[in-house]
Amino acid sequence: ESYHDMGIVRVFKKLHNGWSKIGDTIYGENQTDNASVSTLFGHTVYIINDGTRICVTAPHYTKILENGDSLSKVGAIYTYEYNDSSWVKYGETILGYFNDQKLGYNNIGFSKDDGNTISHGLTAEEIQGNNESVLYSARIYEYDGSDWNQSHEIPIEGTGKTNTQLQSDGKYVFIYYPHEIGIIYVYKLQDNGIFLLHITDTVQLAELYLAYEDKSLSISSDGSIIVASYYNDNTTGKGLLYIIGAGGKHEPEPEP
Repeated sequence: ESYHDMGIVRVFKKLHNGWSKIGDTIYGENQTDNASVSTLFGHTVYIINDGTRICVTAPHYTKILENGDSLSKVGAIYTYEYNDSSWVKYGETILGYFNDQKLGYNNIGFSKDDGNTISHGLTAEEIQGNNESVLYSARIYEYDGSDWNQSHEIPIEGTGKTNTQLQSDGKYVFIYYPHEIGIIYVYKLQDNGIFLLHITDTVQLAELYLAYEDKSLSISSDGSIIVASYYNDNTTGKGLLYIIGAGGKHEPEPEP
């Protein structure tokens, strides 16, 4: 198609006689006169359990500032809702903050129950390199019925690029630090509205000192199964895939 360099997303539904396209094709933005310069719209896509909302990332999105300057490849997150005939954007686009941040290149979290919560990670190196005053490893956004609002920041626990995932109800956030330490941290939303580290669910993987950027994290709807991967070994090109079972939904340990 003539729009292939902009990126496209299509949604399909399984019917008794095969797969059928649902709604219209969603096209990415062409930000320059050079159509070959893509925002990588559609790099990752997420869908809620009933299939009526989706989340799409464009990690090479360029942010245009009010003074006319631009931040290259900050990245963008889009959300769409199906209205029985077409896909309509809900909420404003969530944009990255720094040059070459590439928001959405690594895993983000999208609550599968309702599509009202999004999480994304950011590394200590990116933050310190851009003089960010608050160190955090994940930011969480809530949809209020009209727009996305940042609701939480979770502080840095490790180094390297982070991947995040959310349990279906958005009350648990999983943060994967593949670089060097290979740890997955689990945070739970408390009754007072604060995410706290759920230390009993911390997952220690092998040391991943030579791990590259192609790392991924996925979790089951109830958070009881974690799948983590990374591409390693610059001589053989081999990688590793971890599948970790927690034996049930993450719940606090009873008090002794």
